[in-house]
Amino acid sequence: MPLSQAQTKVRKISGVINMSSRLKEVKASIVEKQARRDEVEYFIEDLKKQDLLTAFDENVWLSMVDYLCVHKDGKVEFTFLDGNVMKIDG
Repeated sequence: MPLSQAQTKVRKISGVINMSSRLKEVKASIVEKQARRDEVEYFIEDLKKQDLLTAFDENVWLSMVDYLCVHKDGKVEFTFLDGNVMKIDG
């Protein structure tokens, strides 16, 4: 087999291996997102079953908020367990 044909085969095999690796990454990402979606749906259904909050509930706070930061200028940043950040001007 000429060298150029061998090189072409090696490139094709390398491409297939790369695609296979990428496919595994994408499948893992899909599984993670489906699991997260299921968690969120369960959380929403659980919230729908609860009465409207009329007072501070420590359990709700602890289940949602990771930490908050109060800045010198009065601005407050809430960092939630999912990584989202909400900023409030003071």
